[in-house]
Amino acid sequence: MAGTEKSGPLSIQLPEFWPKFEQAAAQESHVAVFYDQGFAPDSITGLYRPPLLSMVLAWGAEAVYLGGGEPNPFGQKDPLDAWLGAWSYDSGWAAAMPQKSPFEWAAEGEVSFFKPRNLLYFNGSDWTFKGEANTLVQSWLQQSAWKPHTLSVEKTKVKARWRFSRSAYLQKAETLLRHIQRGDIYEVNFCNCLELESELAHPFQEWKRLIAASPMPFACYLKTPQLELLSASPERFLACQGSTLFSQPMKGTRPRGKTIEEDLAAARHLETDAKERSENIMICDLVRNDLSKVADRGSVVVKDLCQVLPFKTVHQMISTVECRVRPEISLQQIWEAAFPMGSMTGAPKVRAMELIAEQEEQPRGYFSGSAAYWIPGLGFESTVLIRSLMRRPGGQWQIGVGSALTAVCNPQEEWEECQWKIAPFAQIFNLELMDNAEPV
Repeated sequence: MAGTEKSGPLSIQLPEFWPKFEQAAAQESHVAVFYDQGFAPDSITGLYRPPLLSMVLAWGAEAVYLGGGEPNPFGQKDPLDAWLGAWSYDSGWAAAMPQKSPFEWAAEGEVSFFKPRNLLYFNGSDWTFKGEANTLVQSWLQQSAWKPHTLSVEKTKVKARWRFSRSAYLQKAETLLRHIQRGDIYEVNFCNCLELESELAHPFQEWKRLIAASPMPFACYLKTPQLELLSASPERFLACQGSTLFSQPMKGTRPRGKTIEEDLAAARHLETDAKERSENIMICDLVRNDLSKVADRGSVVVKDLCQVLPFKTVHQMISTVECRVRPEISLQQIWEAAFPMGSMTGAPKVRAMELIAEQEEQPRGYFSGSAAYWIPGLGFESTVLIRSLMRRPGGQWQIGVGSALTAVCNPQEEWEECQWKIAPFAQIFNLELMDNAEPV
C-alpha cells in the first residue's frame, strides 16, 4: 500500500467524521467499515472478547480478489497486504464438499475482497492511517477528542414480504424435523428471508440508523461491485492473532424484558433451556472438529460454554472454542476447515447443507456468509453475516433470518424466534408487509 503511515494519540470526532468519510467513500467502488460498538455492561465483558480493532475503514481498491482461479491473497499464514471483504454462504460449497452447489450461481460474485488504497483504523487508543496522503485524512486525524456519534432516527416506510409465509415455513420445518427424527442430521439452521420492495436511497445513512438503534460489536458496512451490505451482527466467526485461533458460535436467543425483573427472568430461562443448550453444545462440538483440522494436536479447548450475554434487543447464548494453529497453516486452509460456520448450517455440516438447499430453494448469497479483514502485524477478524441487509447489483434488498431446529424444537416457537430477530429492522425501517406475508 503506497503512501503515508501515521499513528499516535490521535482521535476523531464521529459527528464531524462521518460526512467527511462519506464524501470520500462516495467516489469509490470499494468501501468497508467495521465498527465495534460494544454490547454489554462492564460487569460481564470479561466473558467476551472484543473485536481486534474498535474501528476499521477502507476505501479505494489497489487490487481485488473474487475467488475462482485468481491468485489467492489468503494462501499464506501472514499475507503482506491488508484485505477486506466478504465470502458468501454459497462459496462454502467449495470448502464443505467437492461437488458444485445445487444452485446455478455465477462463479464470480461469491467472494468479494479488495486490497485498499486507504486504510484507517482505531485500536481503542490510537488511530493509524495507511494510504494516499491528502488533506482530508489529515483533517480527520487532527481532531482533539473521541465522542460517540448521535443520530436522529427518522422512520421511512419500507415495503417487504417474507419469502416463505408462516404456513410454508412451518411445513418446511416439519419436513426438516422428520430428517432429524430419522437420524439424517442432529440439528439444522433453517432460514427465511424478508425481501424489500422499496429502494434505500442512502444505504450508508441507513446503516448508521441501524447501528444507532441496534449497536453490535461486529457491525459492518461493505460496498463492492459485487454487493452492498449493511450489517449489525452480534456474532464473530473466526479471529486469529499469531498462533491463536478462536471461534464463538452463537446459538440460543431470547428477547430482552421490558423491566429488570422480566429481563433477568428471560436470561435465566435461556441459560437453563435444555433445547437451547443442546443446540449450542452440538455446534461447539462441530466447531471443535473444524478447528482440529488446522490445530496443534491437543490444543483445541472450549471456554465459557453456553454463556448468556445481553445485547440491546436480545439475550444470546455464546461459547468460545480456541486452538493453537500449526505454523504451516494458511488463512485459506483455516477458512476451508471451518466455513460455512456451523451455527448457520447444522450438524453433520454437509448433510445439513444439502437439506437446507432443498428446503430454502434459493441460494443464501452473502446472508450467513462472513465479512472479514486481515491487517498485517495485527491479525484476522471475521463476522457472521446475520442481522443484515444486503443486495447484489440491481437486485432487491434482503434481510435473512433463521433459527436452529433440533429434535425437541417447536416449529411455531422457531417462527416466533425469527420475529424477535427481525424486530429491530421492523422498527427502524417501519416495515410494511405486503400481500399474505405474516405480521412481523
